Amino acid sequence: MPELSVFQKINDEMYSQLVSICFDSLSQKIQPSEVFSRYKTVCKNSDIEFSDLEPSLKSFLHLCKDALKSGKSAAQMHDDLQNLGMNNEQIEIFVKQWDDVRSSLIHSSTAETIPINPLVDMEWKFGVTSASSQVNSIGNVYLQMKLEVDQGNGRTKSVFFELQLSEFYAFLHEMERARASLDYLS
Repeated sequence: MPELSVFQKINDEMYSQLVSICFDSLSQKIQPSEVFSRYKTVCKNSDIEFSDLEPSLKSFLHLCKDALKSGKSAAQMHDDLQNLGMNNEQIEIFVKQWDDVRSSLIHSSTAETIPINPLVDMEWKFGVTSASSQVNSIGNVYLQMKLEVDQGNGRTKSVFFELQLSEFYAFLHEMERARASLDYLS
């Protein structure tokens, strides 16, 4: 990864614009050609050769994407940028903007990553195994679920699954954790 110390050659206003473009590209899913076109415009207006900054800009964009994936805080990003050779003023500019946009970036990247088919209907029933070829499975409690999910264009799909009681409680626990995480992000 190229060092980010090359950003020390530019003024703080230009650097702030470059960081904004980076965050816009992550949140609005701008095409790479559009991102680099905007980078080139900022460089041209500041009399800097884009080719001097391009490797560092690509690395910077990848650094931000990786930070989103791993859920890095502003303090962690501060340390990472400092280790990559950036000066404190520019790190503070980045950290301030990161704090402002981090939750919206996480939300937009999560929405893109997880395809969601809306739940249309759900049926469930508990049961107890009363007969089996295996003696140790008699008397086990289970949950059968049928989910109807909307696939778009008026089509639905039925998803069936069965959980043992212990699996159901583990599933319920994970759903409660997911809900708590979503509540925290919103």
